[in-house]
Amino acid sequence: MAKVVIIGDVGGCADQLSQAVASAQTDPDAVVIQVGDLIDRGPDSPGVLAFVRRRLEDPRRWIQLVGNHESQYLGAEMFWPQRLPDEDAALLKSWWLRDRLRVAAAVRTADGEELLVTHAGLTVDAWRKLGEPVTAATTADLLNTRPEDILWHERGPLWAEADPDLYDSWLHAAEPPPFGVDPQHGRDGAPQWSPLVFDDATVLT
Repeated sequence: MAKVVIIGDVGGCADQLSQAVASAQTDPDAVVIQVGDLIDRGPDSPGVLAFVRRRLEDPRRWIQLVGNHESQYLGAEMFWPQRLPDEDAALLKSWWLRDRLRVAAAVRTADGEELLVTHAGLTVDAWRKLGEPVTAATTADLLNTRPEDILWHERGPLWAEADPDLYDSWLHAAEPPPFGVDPQHGRDGAPQWSPLVFDDATVLT
């Protein structure tokens, strides 16, 4: 078991990311799951990528998920007007090709609850396309095979909007919604970030 620290969209704010995960970096039993959108909006996307590159030297302690902003450099259409420098775009692609960027992770909390973690969550339709897996771990494993009909879909795990796509679909299915983190920091970033922390948890994928 470990402390699992989940932090959402960074959006080019390198200093805030560093501060938010500082305590986890000094805890040998802590694992950080960052849920994507490392880049764009904020002042220092290259700085964020450089920070994560150092963390990924120990992939047991840093799990990097992909967001829709990273997907622009992995085969999806470009939608953000400011482009990354070529070397940073190449870095993202190398992470994707080497499985350093994942689509999903699964966590078991201390009380035994399993949570699915993706950038934008998983709608009921996407879950059904996966074959209606019964555990978060199996769902994450299936998503990490990168099924293109789900991955790049506008309501897929990189793109679904919380309301109406995600919560509404699960509400009508009478199932609890999957887990996701988005601090909504916008262009300048919040003055202080607080990741979601689970003590005595287990990363299942």
